Amino acid sequence: MPEFLTREVFPAGRTVEKPLDSLKLKVGNVLLNPGPARDYLIGGIYIPGAEEPENPIRQLEEAFEAKTAVRPLAAKVGRAIRKGEIANPYEAVTKGILTQEEGEQLLAAQKAAEKAVMVDDYPAEMFRPTPPTPAPMPPA
Repeated sequence: MPEFLTREVFPAGRTVEKPLDSLKLKVGNVLLNPGPARDYLIGGIYIPGAEEPENPIRQLEEAFEAKTAVRPLAAKVGRAIRKGEIANPYEAVTKGILTQEEGEQLLAAQKAAEKAVMVDDYPAEMFRPTPPTPAPMPPA
């Protein structure tokens, strides 16, 4: 904020400190985990059911649920990467860190998250010019 604006908005100086990183982390964890606080915050939001799979809110909620369910698997893969047992998550099944089913579950959660954030993903055909349609000929 420019200094002159700071003096106008806070004539007595700033009386409030920024929140600590530890507090921001706690608030973030409350919002990113299922529980009463998150339920309260999303209580008034319409979340479509499975009958509307292409609805962005439905996709976001599905991605949240899927990613929440695979957190232990992702942690297991992360530990294996840090230990040097595998170089990337795709090796987890072949090296026996995850079962085939767990690997598929982790991949499905990742795909759901990618689908949820691809809000501006349009097919290339939308950007190709369409030839103008000729006007109908008048009757002779």
